[in-house]
Amino acid sequence: MHKEFLKLLEKATGRSEDVIAINLDIRSFTPFCKTVDSLRVATYITRVYLKIIKDYFKNASYYKPTGDGLIIIIPYKRENLHEVANLTIESCLKLLQDFSSLCIGDPMINYPTPQKIGIGVARGSACCIISEDKSKVLDYSGRLLNLASRLMELARPSGIVFDDSFQINILKDETKELFEEKTGYIRGVAEEKTIKIHCTKKYTLIPDSFSQPLKEPKWQTDTHNFQYRMLKKIPTKEFRLFLSRKPLDEGKISVYFAHGHPEALELDIIYDYTIEDDEIGHERVGNRFAILLDIHTINDKMEKKGILEDMNVRIEIVYPVK
Repeated sequence: MHKEFLKLLEKATGRSEDVIAINLDIRSFTPFCKTVDSLRVATYITRVYLKIIKDYFKNASYYKPTGDGLIIIIPYKRENLHEVANLTIESCLKLLQDFSSLCIGDPMINYPTPQKIGIGVARGSACCIISEDKSKVLDYSGRLLNLASRLMELARPSGIVFDDSFQINILKDETKELFEEKTGYIRGVAEEKTIKIHCTKKYTLIPDSFSQPLKEPKWQTDTHNFQYRMLKKIPTKEFRLFLSRKPLDEGKISVYFAHGHPEALELDIIYDYTIEDDEIGHERVGNRFAILLDIHTINDKMEKKGILEDMNVRIEIVYPVK
């Protein structure tokens, strides 16, 4: 498949389309992956994807997995906008209601599965990347997909969020009653002027920070010093490091390692953060926050740099705070 994609990409072209973009995210997926083996994870996610696509979004023209969710594209035209918009939101509501029981009765899934889903919905134009003969859609891109992703992040601990440009007035009265309006700021989307969003009353808790103007964050650096011998002796693959403060944006956490001097001035990223809690963004232990690092990755990098066991090394975690 990847070879065919590469071949098609060489002569691909783009066109603008009016679409509804849906970004679905399975909440608490990372903790779930830590409780079951990889084969069961694959079985679960395959079953869930199939059910979502076949039972809830039959009219979609494009799907793309995101690891713990799906991007779904539904095209519309002026003459069928009301019908498509209502069907889309109604399908999202039904999926939201059914999600916790989606795998009940499946004989292959006899273990606990995630219970919540967050859904971001945006409507407008997107760039469609198509093959030369226009027979295959390779991808969609543009501001609309970024907006759907940002709105999905607000749909916590679960629920549906769409912005005001979707035009809630085109929805049926009984559907509109299920949503409430909020006004606030979204980084990368509405940083200087507020944006109106509509979120499910029953499921979604928009944080107070949404209504606060965005400011340049302060940057916190947590430093951890070790003798390399100690890191090599850690028996487990995962290595937990606590943060001194709550991260403001988990998407901007960076982790570096360094050793000696002056090499310490040029640090290399060694591992991305791991989200372990869908409401907080990180594992919470008491009143402290932590990230997990892959100790094997760290050791591989240390050995390639020729670091000896008796050398001192430093791990730095840099992240934005209030």
